[in-house]
Amino acid sequence: MKFPVRNQQGYIALIALIIISAVTLAIALSMSSLGITETDTGLLRQQSAQAEQAAYSCLNEAYIQLMRNGSYAGGTVLDVPPGTCTIVSVSTPVPADRIVTVSADVGGVQRQFIGRVTVSAAGLTLVAWQEAY
Repeated sequence: MKFPVRNQQGYIALIALIIISAVTLAIALSMSSLGITETDTGLLRQQSAQAEQAAYSCLNEAYIQLMRNGSYAGGTVLDVPPGTCTIVSVSTPVPADRIVTVSADVGGVQRQFIGRVTVSAAGLTLVAWQEAY
């Protein structure tokens, strides 16, 4: 026995609703993924800036140590919340200059800087400060 299909508009409306729901869900998932990516990027930028400040703190500590002891060679690790920094080395390419290499780690973001200092009777003078890539 055959039953006649009386109202096909209900099927069309149901299929249209399913398609619209699928498209809406895809857009919502895309927007959510974009928001998560932006949050991660912002966190990495913040940690990178904090690592740079930690490295600068280590560079200042190296200057203090050099003022106290002209033959200071580095190797000091400092706890600079929210991370750490290390005075990797202090080298003497020429008698009046010191090359200070520092690195910092904040949340897995690592940055390394090199500072060149001139030593004179008046004290220490920062000549250059740049990131080592």
